[in-house]
Amino acid sequence: MPWRGRDPFGLGTGDTELPGTTDILILPRVEVLGGRRPRGSGLGAEGAIPYMVALHGEDDASIRTYRDGDDLRRIHWPTTAHRSELMVRQEDRPARRRAVIVMDSRARGHQGLGALGSFEWTVSAAASMAAHLTRHSYALHLVTNETTVSSEAAQTIAIDDALASLAMAQVGTDDELEEVLRWAHPLTSVGGLVIAIMTDRDEAVLQGIAALRHAGGTGLLFLLDSTSFGRGRRGPPTDQMLELVALFGVAGWSTCIVGPGETITEAWDTVSAQTALMAGDGR
Repeated sequence: MPWRGRDPFGLGTGDTELPGTTDILILPRVEVLGGRRPRGSGLGAEGAIPYMVALHGEDDASIRTYRDGDDLRRIHWPTTAHRSELMVRQEDRPARRRAVIVMDSRARGHQGLGALGSFEWTVSAAASMAAHLTRHSYALHLVTNETTVSSEAAQTIAIDDALASLAMAQVGTDDELEEVLRWAHPLTSVGGLVIAIMTDRDEAVLQGIAALRHAGGTGLLFLLDSTSFGRGRRGPPTDQMLELVALFGVAGWSTCIVGPGETITEAWDTVSAQTALMAGDGR
């Protein structure tokens, strides 16, 4: 590791090589998605019920210091005795909205190379959406090959940990995607926002993805046109792809077909506008 130093009087400088190595983790590219949020009318979405019940792993009650006017029946005596000051239960703490991001990493589904490939778009999209939703105070679950192996998928994940996990993401097998879906189903069963970034390679798999959205929840599908990424230019959607979009529409999802050259921001605005119309909001 090169190091340059100079004497206290500024009369000279010297270069030296210091032993040792440093690991550098290159994080995914993150696009700022602006202020638009997907709207909905169900539990955990951006509609009439803005908050969910407590999330898995969160307590329904918290303890805080007594304030004048608090109901004395809420005093938590064990904690009061431990801290030698009055402490009360606070049971009306609102929980955060939940968002679940599901990522398709199947090697046979992705085409294109490097920054122009569909897998790179998928990873950057997941990172950008995770950062965007974190800024809007969503409790985030990231369901990928990597987080299912480490069991992180079951827990809410901080944005720094999400970006670090996505930085290590690699393409995988069909069996690994089945495991991703197995982890995703219980997380989405209580409603909230579900985001699926999928390739168009398998209609049966996509039907399973469509089932992730439950009544009252909001579903956003980003369907990657693999063939277009492979040839480096976008073509018209195939009949099969349009049928898949229609399938998700019937299941209550907002969808966007993604091709090469389309920014994550453009795709996000497309599905967000659809959710606004579905919620009766023309903004």
